[in-house]
Amino acid sequence: MDRDSHDLEQFTTGGRPARFGEDGVLWIDLAKLSDGTGSRYVQLALSWPGTDQQTVREWADRFVGQVGEL
Repeated sequence: MDRDSHDLEQFTTGGRPARFGEDGVLWIDLAKLSDGTGSRYVQLALSWPGTDQQTVREWADRFVGQVGEL
């Protein structure tokens, strides 16, 4: 998936770049792919309605830490 250059505030989750979208979805970049025309990313989207962002970040940090390298 392509990312826009005007991404929202970024932080790391499980050692990988992450950010919350305007819709509250947590986007985590699992891997960066270069194809000669730019960079694309393998991303994980986590939507957890009704849950505060801190709880989502803590859960995602534990989960992504178990994914390993792609």
